[in-house]
Amino acid sequence: MKNIIAALASTLLFAGAAYADGLVEGDAEAGKSKSITCSACHGQDGNSVNPVWPSIAGQHPTYIVEQLQALRAEPAMSR
Repeated sequence: MKNIIAALASTLLFAGAAYADGLVEGDAEAGKSKSITCSACHGQDGNSVNPVWPSIAGQHPTYIVEQLQALRAEPAMSR
């Protein structure tokens, strides 16, 4: 039973790592310069001091991608 649990856990670990690799495409330097705008509200380290703006530090990558896609799809007039 322990071997089955260990095999299942390592399978999930590797599957999660493979999934995360797909989210890590892009240019880190370009991301740093673009994130300056975000840090104005969400904080330099992603921890907002204002309760109006959520902290984004430690959020799951999927959450960040979904939120950015929703923001991009939102009409500019409603922002």
